[in-house]
Amino acid sequence: MRSMSAPSRTSMNGPCPCGSGVKYGKCCLPKDGTARVDDHRGGSLAVEGEPSPEALDLAADQSEQNEAGEGFAAQVMRFSQPLIDGAGDDPETLRRAITLGMIFWNMATLEDGPEEMLKGVLKDLALTQEQAAEFSALAADMVERHEEMFPELHAGRKGRGGVTKG
Repeated sequence: MRSMSAPSRTSMNGPCPCGSGVKYGKCCLPKDGTARVDDHRGGSLAVEGEPSPEALDLAADQSEQNEAGEGFAAQVMRFSQPLIDGAGDDPETLRRAITLGMIFWNMATLEDGPEEMLKGVLKDLALTQEQAAEFSALAADMVERHEEMFPELHAGRKGRGGVTKG
């Protein structure tokens, strides 16, 4: 294992500085404990602890998508496109559509499923019963959309419970 006395400035998808010829994210990053990895803006991110192999694979995939031109923000916007399309030209309505997209993204990616978050959102919004049913149906559609668009984020999590329509 190489010494981490000075922070490295290595891309997860770049060659490992140890010379193994393997990507840094698959080679020495898991062993480093604390490392610095270049982020997509040219800065660096601290990585601490012993990340799981699954977390490293997901991070490497995300890094590859960022390098390919579709980072997290672009993914959220692509996911939110039906909401954005329905917002029209009003800037406030557009802002709300993007906010809803982020809420639905978060619901879709919760480890224990979206039901508890949905209950909290419905309570905070204080909707009528009819509005709550419409919102729940939209949430279910968007969670399903997320699962179809980003199956790698849902692998191994089947049966965790989704949002019930209506």
